Order: sequence, then structure tokens, then C-alpha cells
Amino acid sequence: MDDPNLVALLYPDNMSPDATKAINDPRNNSLKFPPIYHQEKAPSRQSREPTPERAVSQPEVLEEFYQESLQLTFNHTLAGNKGFCLGTNANKCDIILPDQQRQHPVSGWHCYLTFNNQNHLILRDKSRHGTTVLYDGKGGEKRRNFTWILGGHSVLNEIKEVIIHIHQQLQFRIFVFKPQHPEDLSRYIDNVEQFRSKVVTSGELSIGELGLQSKNTTAPVSGAHSPREGPIFLERKILGSGGFGVVTHRWDVSTGVEYACKMPHDTLDREQRLLWEKEIRIMGRVKHDNIVKFYPQMGGTEPCLYLDYLPRGNLRMEHLENPFSYNETLIILSQCLSALKYLHERNPPVAHHDLKPANILVHERNPLHVQLADFGLAKEGTSLRSRVGTECYVPPEYFIASKPGKKVNKYQSEGPMQFLTSHLLVLKPEDRSAADICLKAVEQLRVPSRDGSRTPTQASFAEENFSREQPSSPDNMSFSAANLEANKN
Repeated sequence: MDDPNLVALLYPDNMSPDATKAINDPRNNSLKFPPIYHQEKAPSRQSREPTPERAVSQPEVLEEFYQESLQLTFNHTLAGNKGFCLGTNANKCDIILPDQQRQHPVSGWHCYLTFNNQNHLILRDKSRHGTTVLYDGKGGEKRRNFTWILGGHSVLNEIKEVIIHIHQQLQFRIFVFKPQHPEDLSRYIDNVEQFRSKVVTSGELSIGELGLQSKNTTAPVSGAHSPREGPIFLERKILGSGGFGVVTHRWDVSTGVEYACKMPHDTLDREQRLLWEKEIRIMGRVKHDNIVKFYPQMGGTEPCLYLDYLPRGNLRMEHLENPFSYNETLIILSQCLSALKYLHERNPPVAHHDLKPANILVHERNPLHVQLADFGLAKEGTSLRSRVGTECYVPPEYFIASKPGKKVNKYQSEGPMQFLTSHLLVLKPEDRSAADICLKAVEQLRVPSRDGSRTPTQASFAEENFSREQPSSPDNMSFSAANLEANKN
């Protein structure tokens, strides 16, 4: 399938009888496409082992490619003005479907395929009884007046099988064309834009088409089970797991937006529910470029936090994959301090209480952009001292039974090391600098060097004389030694 004029091929899924009838219907002859491969007997789903000859000469081929299909192309003359329409009405549809109203109802204008403004091939249901789309067997919920993305999105590159399920006897497996070469991609995009210019666009999708129906927007169908409402999220993989819950990668099949979904392991007891609600409350109140974005409207009734999905993962993962440069560490420090300064100046102030590399996510690498995440242990109020968090990052005063001893400075007193030992690596909490003071000090670390370059050098660091700032007021937060977190009485 290397023809940029090709949109998709529709095959009967698992020899679906009504899908086979549709392909063999003379009214669909203009779209009928012969088998891609020919052999005496096509391989069955039960026996996909290649023959000895094929094992030597060529790779295994999907059984659908030995069958006839319906071919959708850009140069096809559409029956209507919406896209490739599927239904029982021969005057309005491009693909005529078998009409078996008593056993398996199909609408005259059931659904259609078109492209959205991101050049994704999509399916829109317009029927009275609903449609289902399955992605490798997942997401199979019937919806009415709904949109599914079928091709063009990066998530679909990892999905092997997309099935359009109209009813039990009528199911198509769709293969969407994927340009493999730059010249093919350019021609394909041109074809998509021309196609979209020909079909009627209604501007923004309706709430129903985006899968964001309110509970009262769809009336039940008389004599039929009404399809469920709401968006469909395809669960892809586990991103992380801890003692309290698990974070999974979810994909909205209508909008294509990817989320990181945080859910508890088990049913929450009263105390756990209060902690969960506190995290939701805090996340709903904060908004900063260096704090992961929270989507409060997506969770619904289930205990779930929907956050931005950041595929690069956390600092530790990214550093193992591609170590951060010296200058990048200063950028990371500055951005984290900016977020903490924002949190500490909230009313009421917020302390994160579990800041560590695993809870700092990488949004972009070039330009570098990091965000704080996981506010499960965060606390609001003017009294934020609490012995929580990961042990190796907990402030040292929690491990000291008596008065702290004399501070030991084993680092050289120049540049970054002086910054750390003066502002952060301080045993007495009252002597640590607040976030705003640390942020100003980090900005001084990034002054131009003597040779005029913008890249900091050890010489420029040594020239800087970081004077100790006065401690912040009791209402402000001061940093712990290891995790840049505020812990002030």
C-alpha cells in the first residue's frame, strides 16, 4: 500500500457475513478491490503458521490480503458531502450495507469516514443504534453521534488491528494508508487537504462527536438498548506504580489527546479518600508552566487523576538515556525553583513534600522544559512541617534527635558548590534560603562568562560572590537539604 491516492481498505473481519455481502454487492463494484495476494488456500486465523516454502522465501502475510476488499481513494466521487458514507440508503451512501432491520438494524446513513483538521482519518457515527470501534480488542464500547480516530495518529502505529463493528454480523477490518517516504507524505497531505476542501465542515465538532456528552444529551432509542455516553479512553501501558496507586498511559480515541491517568490500587478507605481528594483539590488550584497540567473535568465519578502525558518520562529516565549537560542542570534547577516559589506564595501556601528525580518530568528536551508531578504527599497551610516523602530526600532534621552538629562542607567554596552549601545543604532548617532567594541565586549562576559567551564557565562561577540572604518570613517556606522542598514551622 504505497499509493498516496489510497485512503484505506475495508475487509470483512473474521469472514463477517454481512461485510462479505457488502463487498460483493454490485452497487459497491466501483470500490471493489481484488486480493493483494493469491494462493490456493488462504491461511486461517486458527492456523497462522507459514508454509515451509513461505517461511524461506517471504514473510508471513495477513489472511485479509488474500480476500477481496473495498478500496477508498481520494479520486472517488462521493455520494454526499460529508465523506465516505456507509449505510443502507443507496442514494446517499458510498458503501451500501445489507438492510436487515428486524435482526440487525442499520441506519440509512449510518456513519462516514472523513479527515479532521489534524489530517487524521476518522469515523463519525450518525445512526440511531450506534457503532463500535475496537483497537486490538480494546475500547469496544458502542456510541452514538461519536467520533473515532482510525489513522494518522502516532498511537495507532502500535496498534495492529482496528475493527469497525456495526453489529455482530457486520464488521470491517480497516487498513489505513501510511506514507513511508517524504515524497509520498507530501502528496498524501495535499490529497487530504483537497478532500477536506470538498466535504462540508461544520467547524468545531459537537460535544457528542468529541465523546464529551453530558448525561442528558442523548435520549434512549425506543425498543433498543441505548449506547453509553462519555469519552472512550484506550489504556495503553503502565507508566509507573507506587505504594498508593498506578499511573497508566491513556489515549482519547476521539480527540487523540494522550493522558497520564493516576488511579489507586484498591478501593479507598475513608482516610485514603481524604488524601485523594486533597491531591485533587491542590492540583485543581495550581497552574504553572513547570507543574504538570491537571484535567479535573476528565475524571468523572471514578477516583482518577488525568494529567498531561509526557512520553520522555522523569529526570532519572531521561538522564540515563541521554545525560544532562552542566548547563541543563542549571535550567532544571531554575525551573523547579520557579515552580516551588509559585507554590510557596500561594494562599494558602503549598509544600510538595516528595520532590525527587522520579517526580520531575521532562516535557521537552530542546528547549529543555521540566514539570513537577505527584502531589500525593503535598500539604496546604501555614504550618507545613511533616515527616513524609522518600527517606533519602527527607530533610536532615528529622533524623537528628538532638541539636544539629556543626555543618560540614566538603565542597569547594566556588560557584555552584557554594550555592548548594549556602542555600540548600544546610542542616538547620531556619538557616535555609526560601525558594525566591534560591531562584535569584541560580539566575546569578547563569550570568555571561568573561569571554562574553552565554554558556556559564567555571571561571565565571568562581568570580561570583554569593552573599547569604536573610531567612524568609515564617509564612514563607525554606528548602530542605536534598530535595529543594520547603519545611518551615
